[in-house]
Amino acid sequence: MKIKKYLSIAIGILEAMENRKHSHTADTVYETIIELEEVLKKKGFIYQEKSSRSITGTINLTVTNEENEGMITQVKFFPMKDTDTLKTFNKLDGRISFIRSYTKPDGSLSIQLPIEYGDSCKYFMEISKGSEYEILNAEVDIKAGEIITNQQMLSRIVNIQERGWNAGDIHHHSIYSSPTYGGTDDVIESPLEVAHSMQSVGLTYGALSDHHNILNHSEWLKTASKDFTPIISKEISTSNGHVMSLNVPVDVIYDIPKGKQRTEEFLRNEFIRITDEIHTFNGLAQINHPKDLSPAISLNPKFMDMIEIFDTMEIWNGSNPMLRGTTNYAAVLLWLDLLEEGRFIPATTGSDTHNIRANDYNKMLDKITWLVTTAKSIVSVLPSELKSEVTYLICLYDKTVSLLENWAENSLGSGCVRTYVYLDKECLPENILSSLRKGNSFLTNGPILIPSIKNKIPGEMVEVGHHQIDIDIKLISNKPLENLYIYTNGKKLTIIPLENKINKDSKIFNYSQKLKDFNIEDIEWILFSAASDCTNLAITNPIFIQHK
Repeated sequence: MKIKKYLSIAIGILEAMENRKHSHTADTVYETIIELEEVLKKKGFIYQEKSSRSITGTINLTVTNEENEGMITQVKFFPMKDTDTLKTFNKLDGRISFIRSYTKPDGSLSIQLPIEYGDSCKYFMEISKGSEYEILNAEVDIKAGEIITNQQMLSRIVNIQERGWNAGDIHHHSIYSSPTYGGTDDVIESPLEVAHSMQSVGLTYGALSDHHNILNHSEWLKTASKDFTPIISKEISTSNGHVMSLNVPVDVIYDIPKGKQRTEEFLRNEFIRITDEIHTFNGLAQINHPKDLSPAISLNPKFMDMIEIFDTMEIWNGSNPMLRGTTNYAAVLLWLDLLEEGRFIPATTGSDTHNIRANDYNKMLDKITWLVTTAKSIVSVLPSELKSEVTYLICLYDKTVSLLENWAENSLGSGCVRTYVYLDKECLPENILSSLRKGNSFLTNGPILIPSIKNKIPGEMVEVGHHQIDIDIKLISNKPLENLYIYTNGKKLTIIPLENKINKDSKIFNYSQKLKDFNIEDIEWILFSAASDCTNLAITNPIFIQHK
């Protein structure tokens, strides 16, 4: 249930803000919401969901590159108020109402946009294509029953693909995860729609990792083109976590035991058996979202001693923000702890998208906002027990809503988090998996972050004969950044404030620099992160230091 997912994320964030564990859970807060609704109804307050009017206007959009060639891009439309302008418009208004789509390979998009009131409305149109392109904003005026034509050019701000870096999403679902094909998830998109959605955010490779079956494989492979490399995959349910089987042509199945057969020894042996089977086909075995709140899809803590049977670990799952108190943050801490122990499992991301429209929380937040706003006016007259619970709901909303609205509007959907891999060969599945296994990669939902030491990149070892080194940092973003973070063994953290090297009106933010004479005495590994907030963040795998 999406609302419980939202509440569990919010509670974790609030607990981290207050540095204490709360007695409230997503279940108890949801019960409060249900009870509050009933109380409000008795007092004459009834939520009226905005009806979907049948009145629409159409925009025929074409997006081209600098050579006037059509291109697949992501397009989002946000309703504007009459008084809004491009400069004054603020997405954060207590509701999530954007419409996500993408242009076809020829750059065209024809879409009907609803008109909420009257016979016309304005939309804030945002066109993007991942990390290597500018973010283009425009205002469009839609009139009932009319068709407008709009053409835009999207500029590439940097091309790291030509230097061997390729972006991908290795955790994505399609209709083959739905009940129609024996699954349990409400997914409706075809493999081809997923492939186009991935390409709209600049991805050059992607894995379609449906639950319970490999029925998507043949259809997914047909999406291959000169610009996109599909990788066959499956997300395996184990009742102790989710395991990814990447580039394996057979249906690897974990035998979930029942009753007396369900022993720790049996469960352990099944993990070993399925990872061995994956490796038999030269596939990659990954543990997904290892710190999820649900025990069925989170790695059993008892099995941390055998975690090296996995080739990679998904430390950043797109269904949660990367914020303190979230399961992603817990996964990063686990990964860092393993590094401290000398156990390196290369980190990856995965969007875990079940809905390419990315409107998971649309309408839901409208209702929560109405409930909280209404409750504030009557909370003082509520029965004492309910008053306490509603007070917590109000606090939860007030302290987390802007964070979560910002995340939901900017960081959901295909490739919302992506893994860039370095390839010195052709962009083929086996080469991509090889780079993932070595950790020649960085993870991002925006910035490009490529550190190098003596031309060694993440996942590689550099030999040094002294205690100070120069570190080259390539750091480019299409949105402003605030800090560069440097993590080393011994749980040491260095924070460097960032200053844009290009004028503020530019569409590119370049923070690239050389860190001279960086002290590496007693340093065995070093990794980097850059961020402004949870919607503009990058993390690298470590570079290892070998002292002569």
